[in-house]
Amino acid sequence: AAAEAAVASAAFSTASRPSQRTLLAPRVLHATDIQWVNNTWQPLAGELAPLLQAVINQTGWASGNPVALILRGNGPAWSRKRFTTAEGTAGRAPRLIVTYRAVP
Repeated sequence: AAAEAAVASAAFSTASRPSQRTLLAPRVLHATDIQWVNNTWQPLAGELAPLLQAVINQTGWASGNPVALILRGNGPAWSRKRFTTAEGTAGRAPRLIVTYRAVP
């Protein structure tokens, strides 16, 4: 997974696909052999903080801006995972839960 190199990510469309987006350098690797069943939530293994911090560190970023996290697979076709976005159906959209703490 990686974050788009944008201070406010645009919605995905046929003219603006995830595969066409420029990504920031930090990456989080995720590997699983668990089948993702329709209509179930699956956690994304790995620490996403470096991805989000790279977005926040961009000049011009503002609180509340949309963020695009891009997942790219490299396994065989049968192992590819499918997920939906908020533009698909809000009730089935991925959920990002951010927990933070103040650093002394």
